[in-house]
Amino acid sequence: DYDTPSRILLELGWSYLGYTSFLNKQVLEWMKCQPFIRKDRIVVSGFSLGTEPLMVLGVMDPSIYAFVYNDFLCQTQERAIVMTEPDQRGRRPFPNSIRHLIPDFWKYFNFPDIVASLAPRPIILTEGGLDRDFNLVKRAYEISGHPENVETHHYQKYTAPETRNTAQNLPEGLGRASFYDSVNVDGPNHYFKNEFVLPWLDKVLAE
Repeated sequence: DYDTPSRILLELGWSYLGYTSFLNKQVLEWMKCQPFIRKDRIVVSGFSLGTEPLMVLGVMDPSIYAFVYNDFLCQTQERAIVMTEPDQRGRRPFPNSIRHLIPDFWKYFNFPDIVASLAPRPIILTEGGLDRDFNLVKRAYEISGHPENVETHHYQKYTAPETRNTAQNLPEGLGRASFYDSVNVDGPNHYFKNEFVLPWLDKVLAE
């Protein structure tokens, strides 16, 4: 039950992301003290909702070596603006569940901006999104001098460039399904992409 603790945390001025990031940071600091763990080669992996604390940990802790981002890359500010299709009762839906709400966060940050700030540390993004957002991250890695440290993949359905939406801006009035189509997401195939991640880990950990 994510929603009940998320609501309580919001009422206390926290958020689900803030709480999980805080807990994950404690585990990370414990790991660094263990003699069997190389603290200079710690890789943080996030799947779906878990990509959000991954980004926070990356910003807070520059010692993290690399990142596995297993979800689609999304401009959260845009998502809140364009998902305005009303339901049968004429109500505008929430753009995402309450567990994603972070007080004042959307005023200042989009997820691609935060991912870009992780440069030049190695990162793999496995479930696509708009090329517009991938290109922002890739540009950050180019500026950092290490364009080779970012690896991106799309859902199989959108692997070929001609199958993807290449829009720079999305229209308002989208529902959940039309939003996912617009950002090149194949929801039924949302799973941890071992086929991309494991070879990538072999490569970055061998360096």
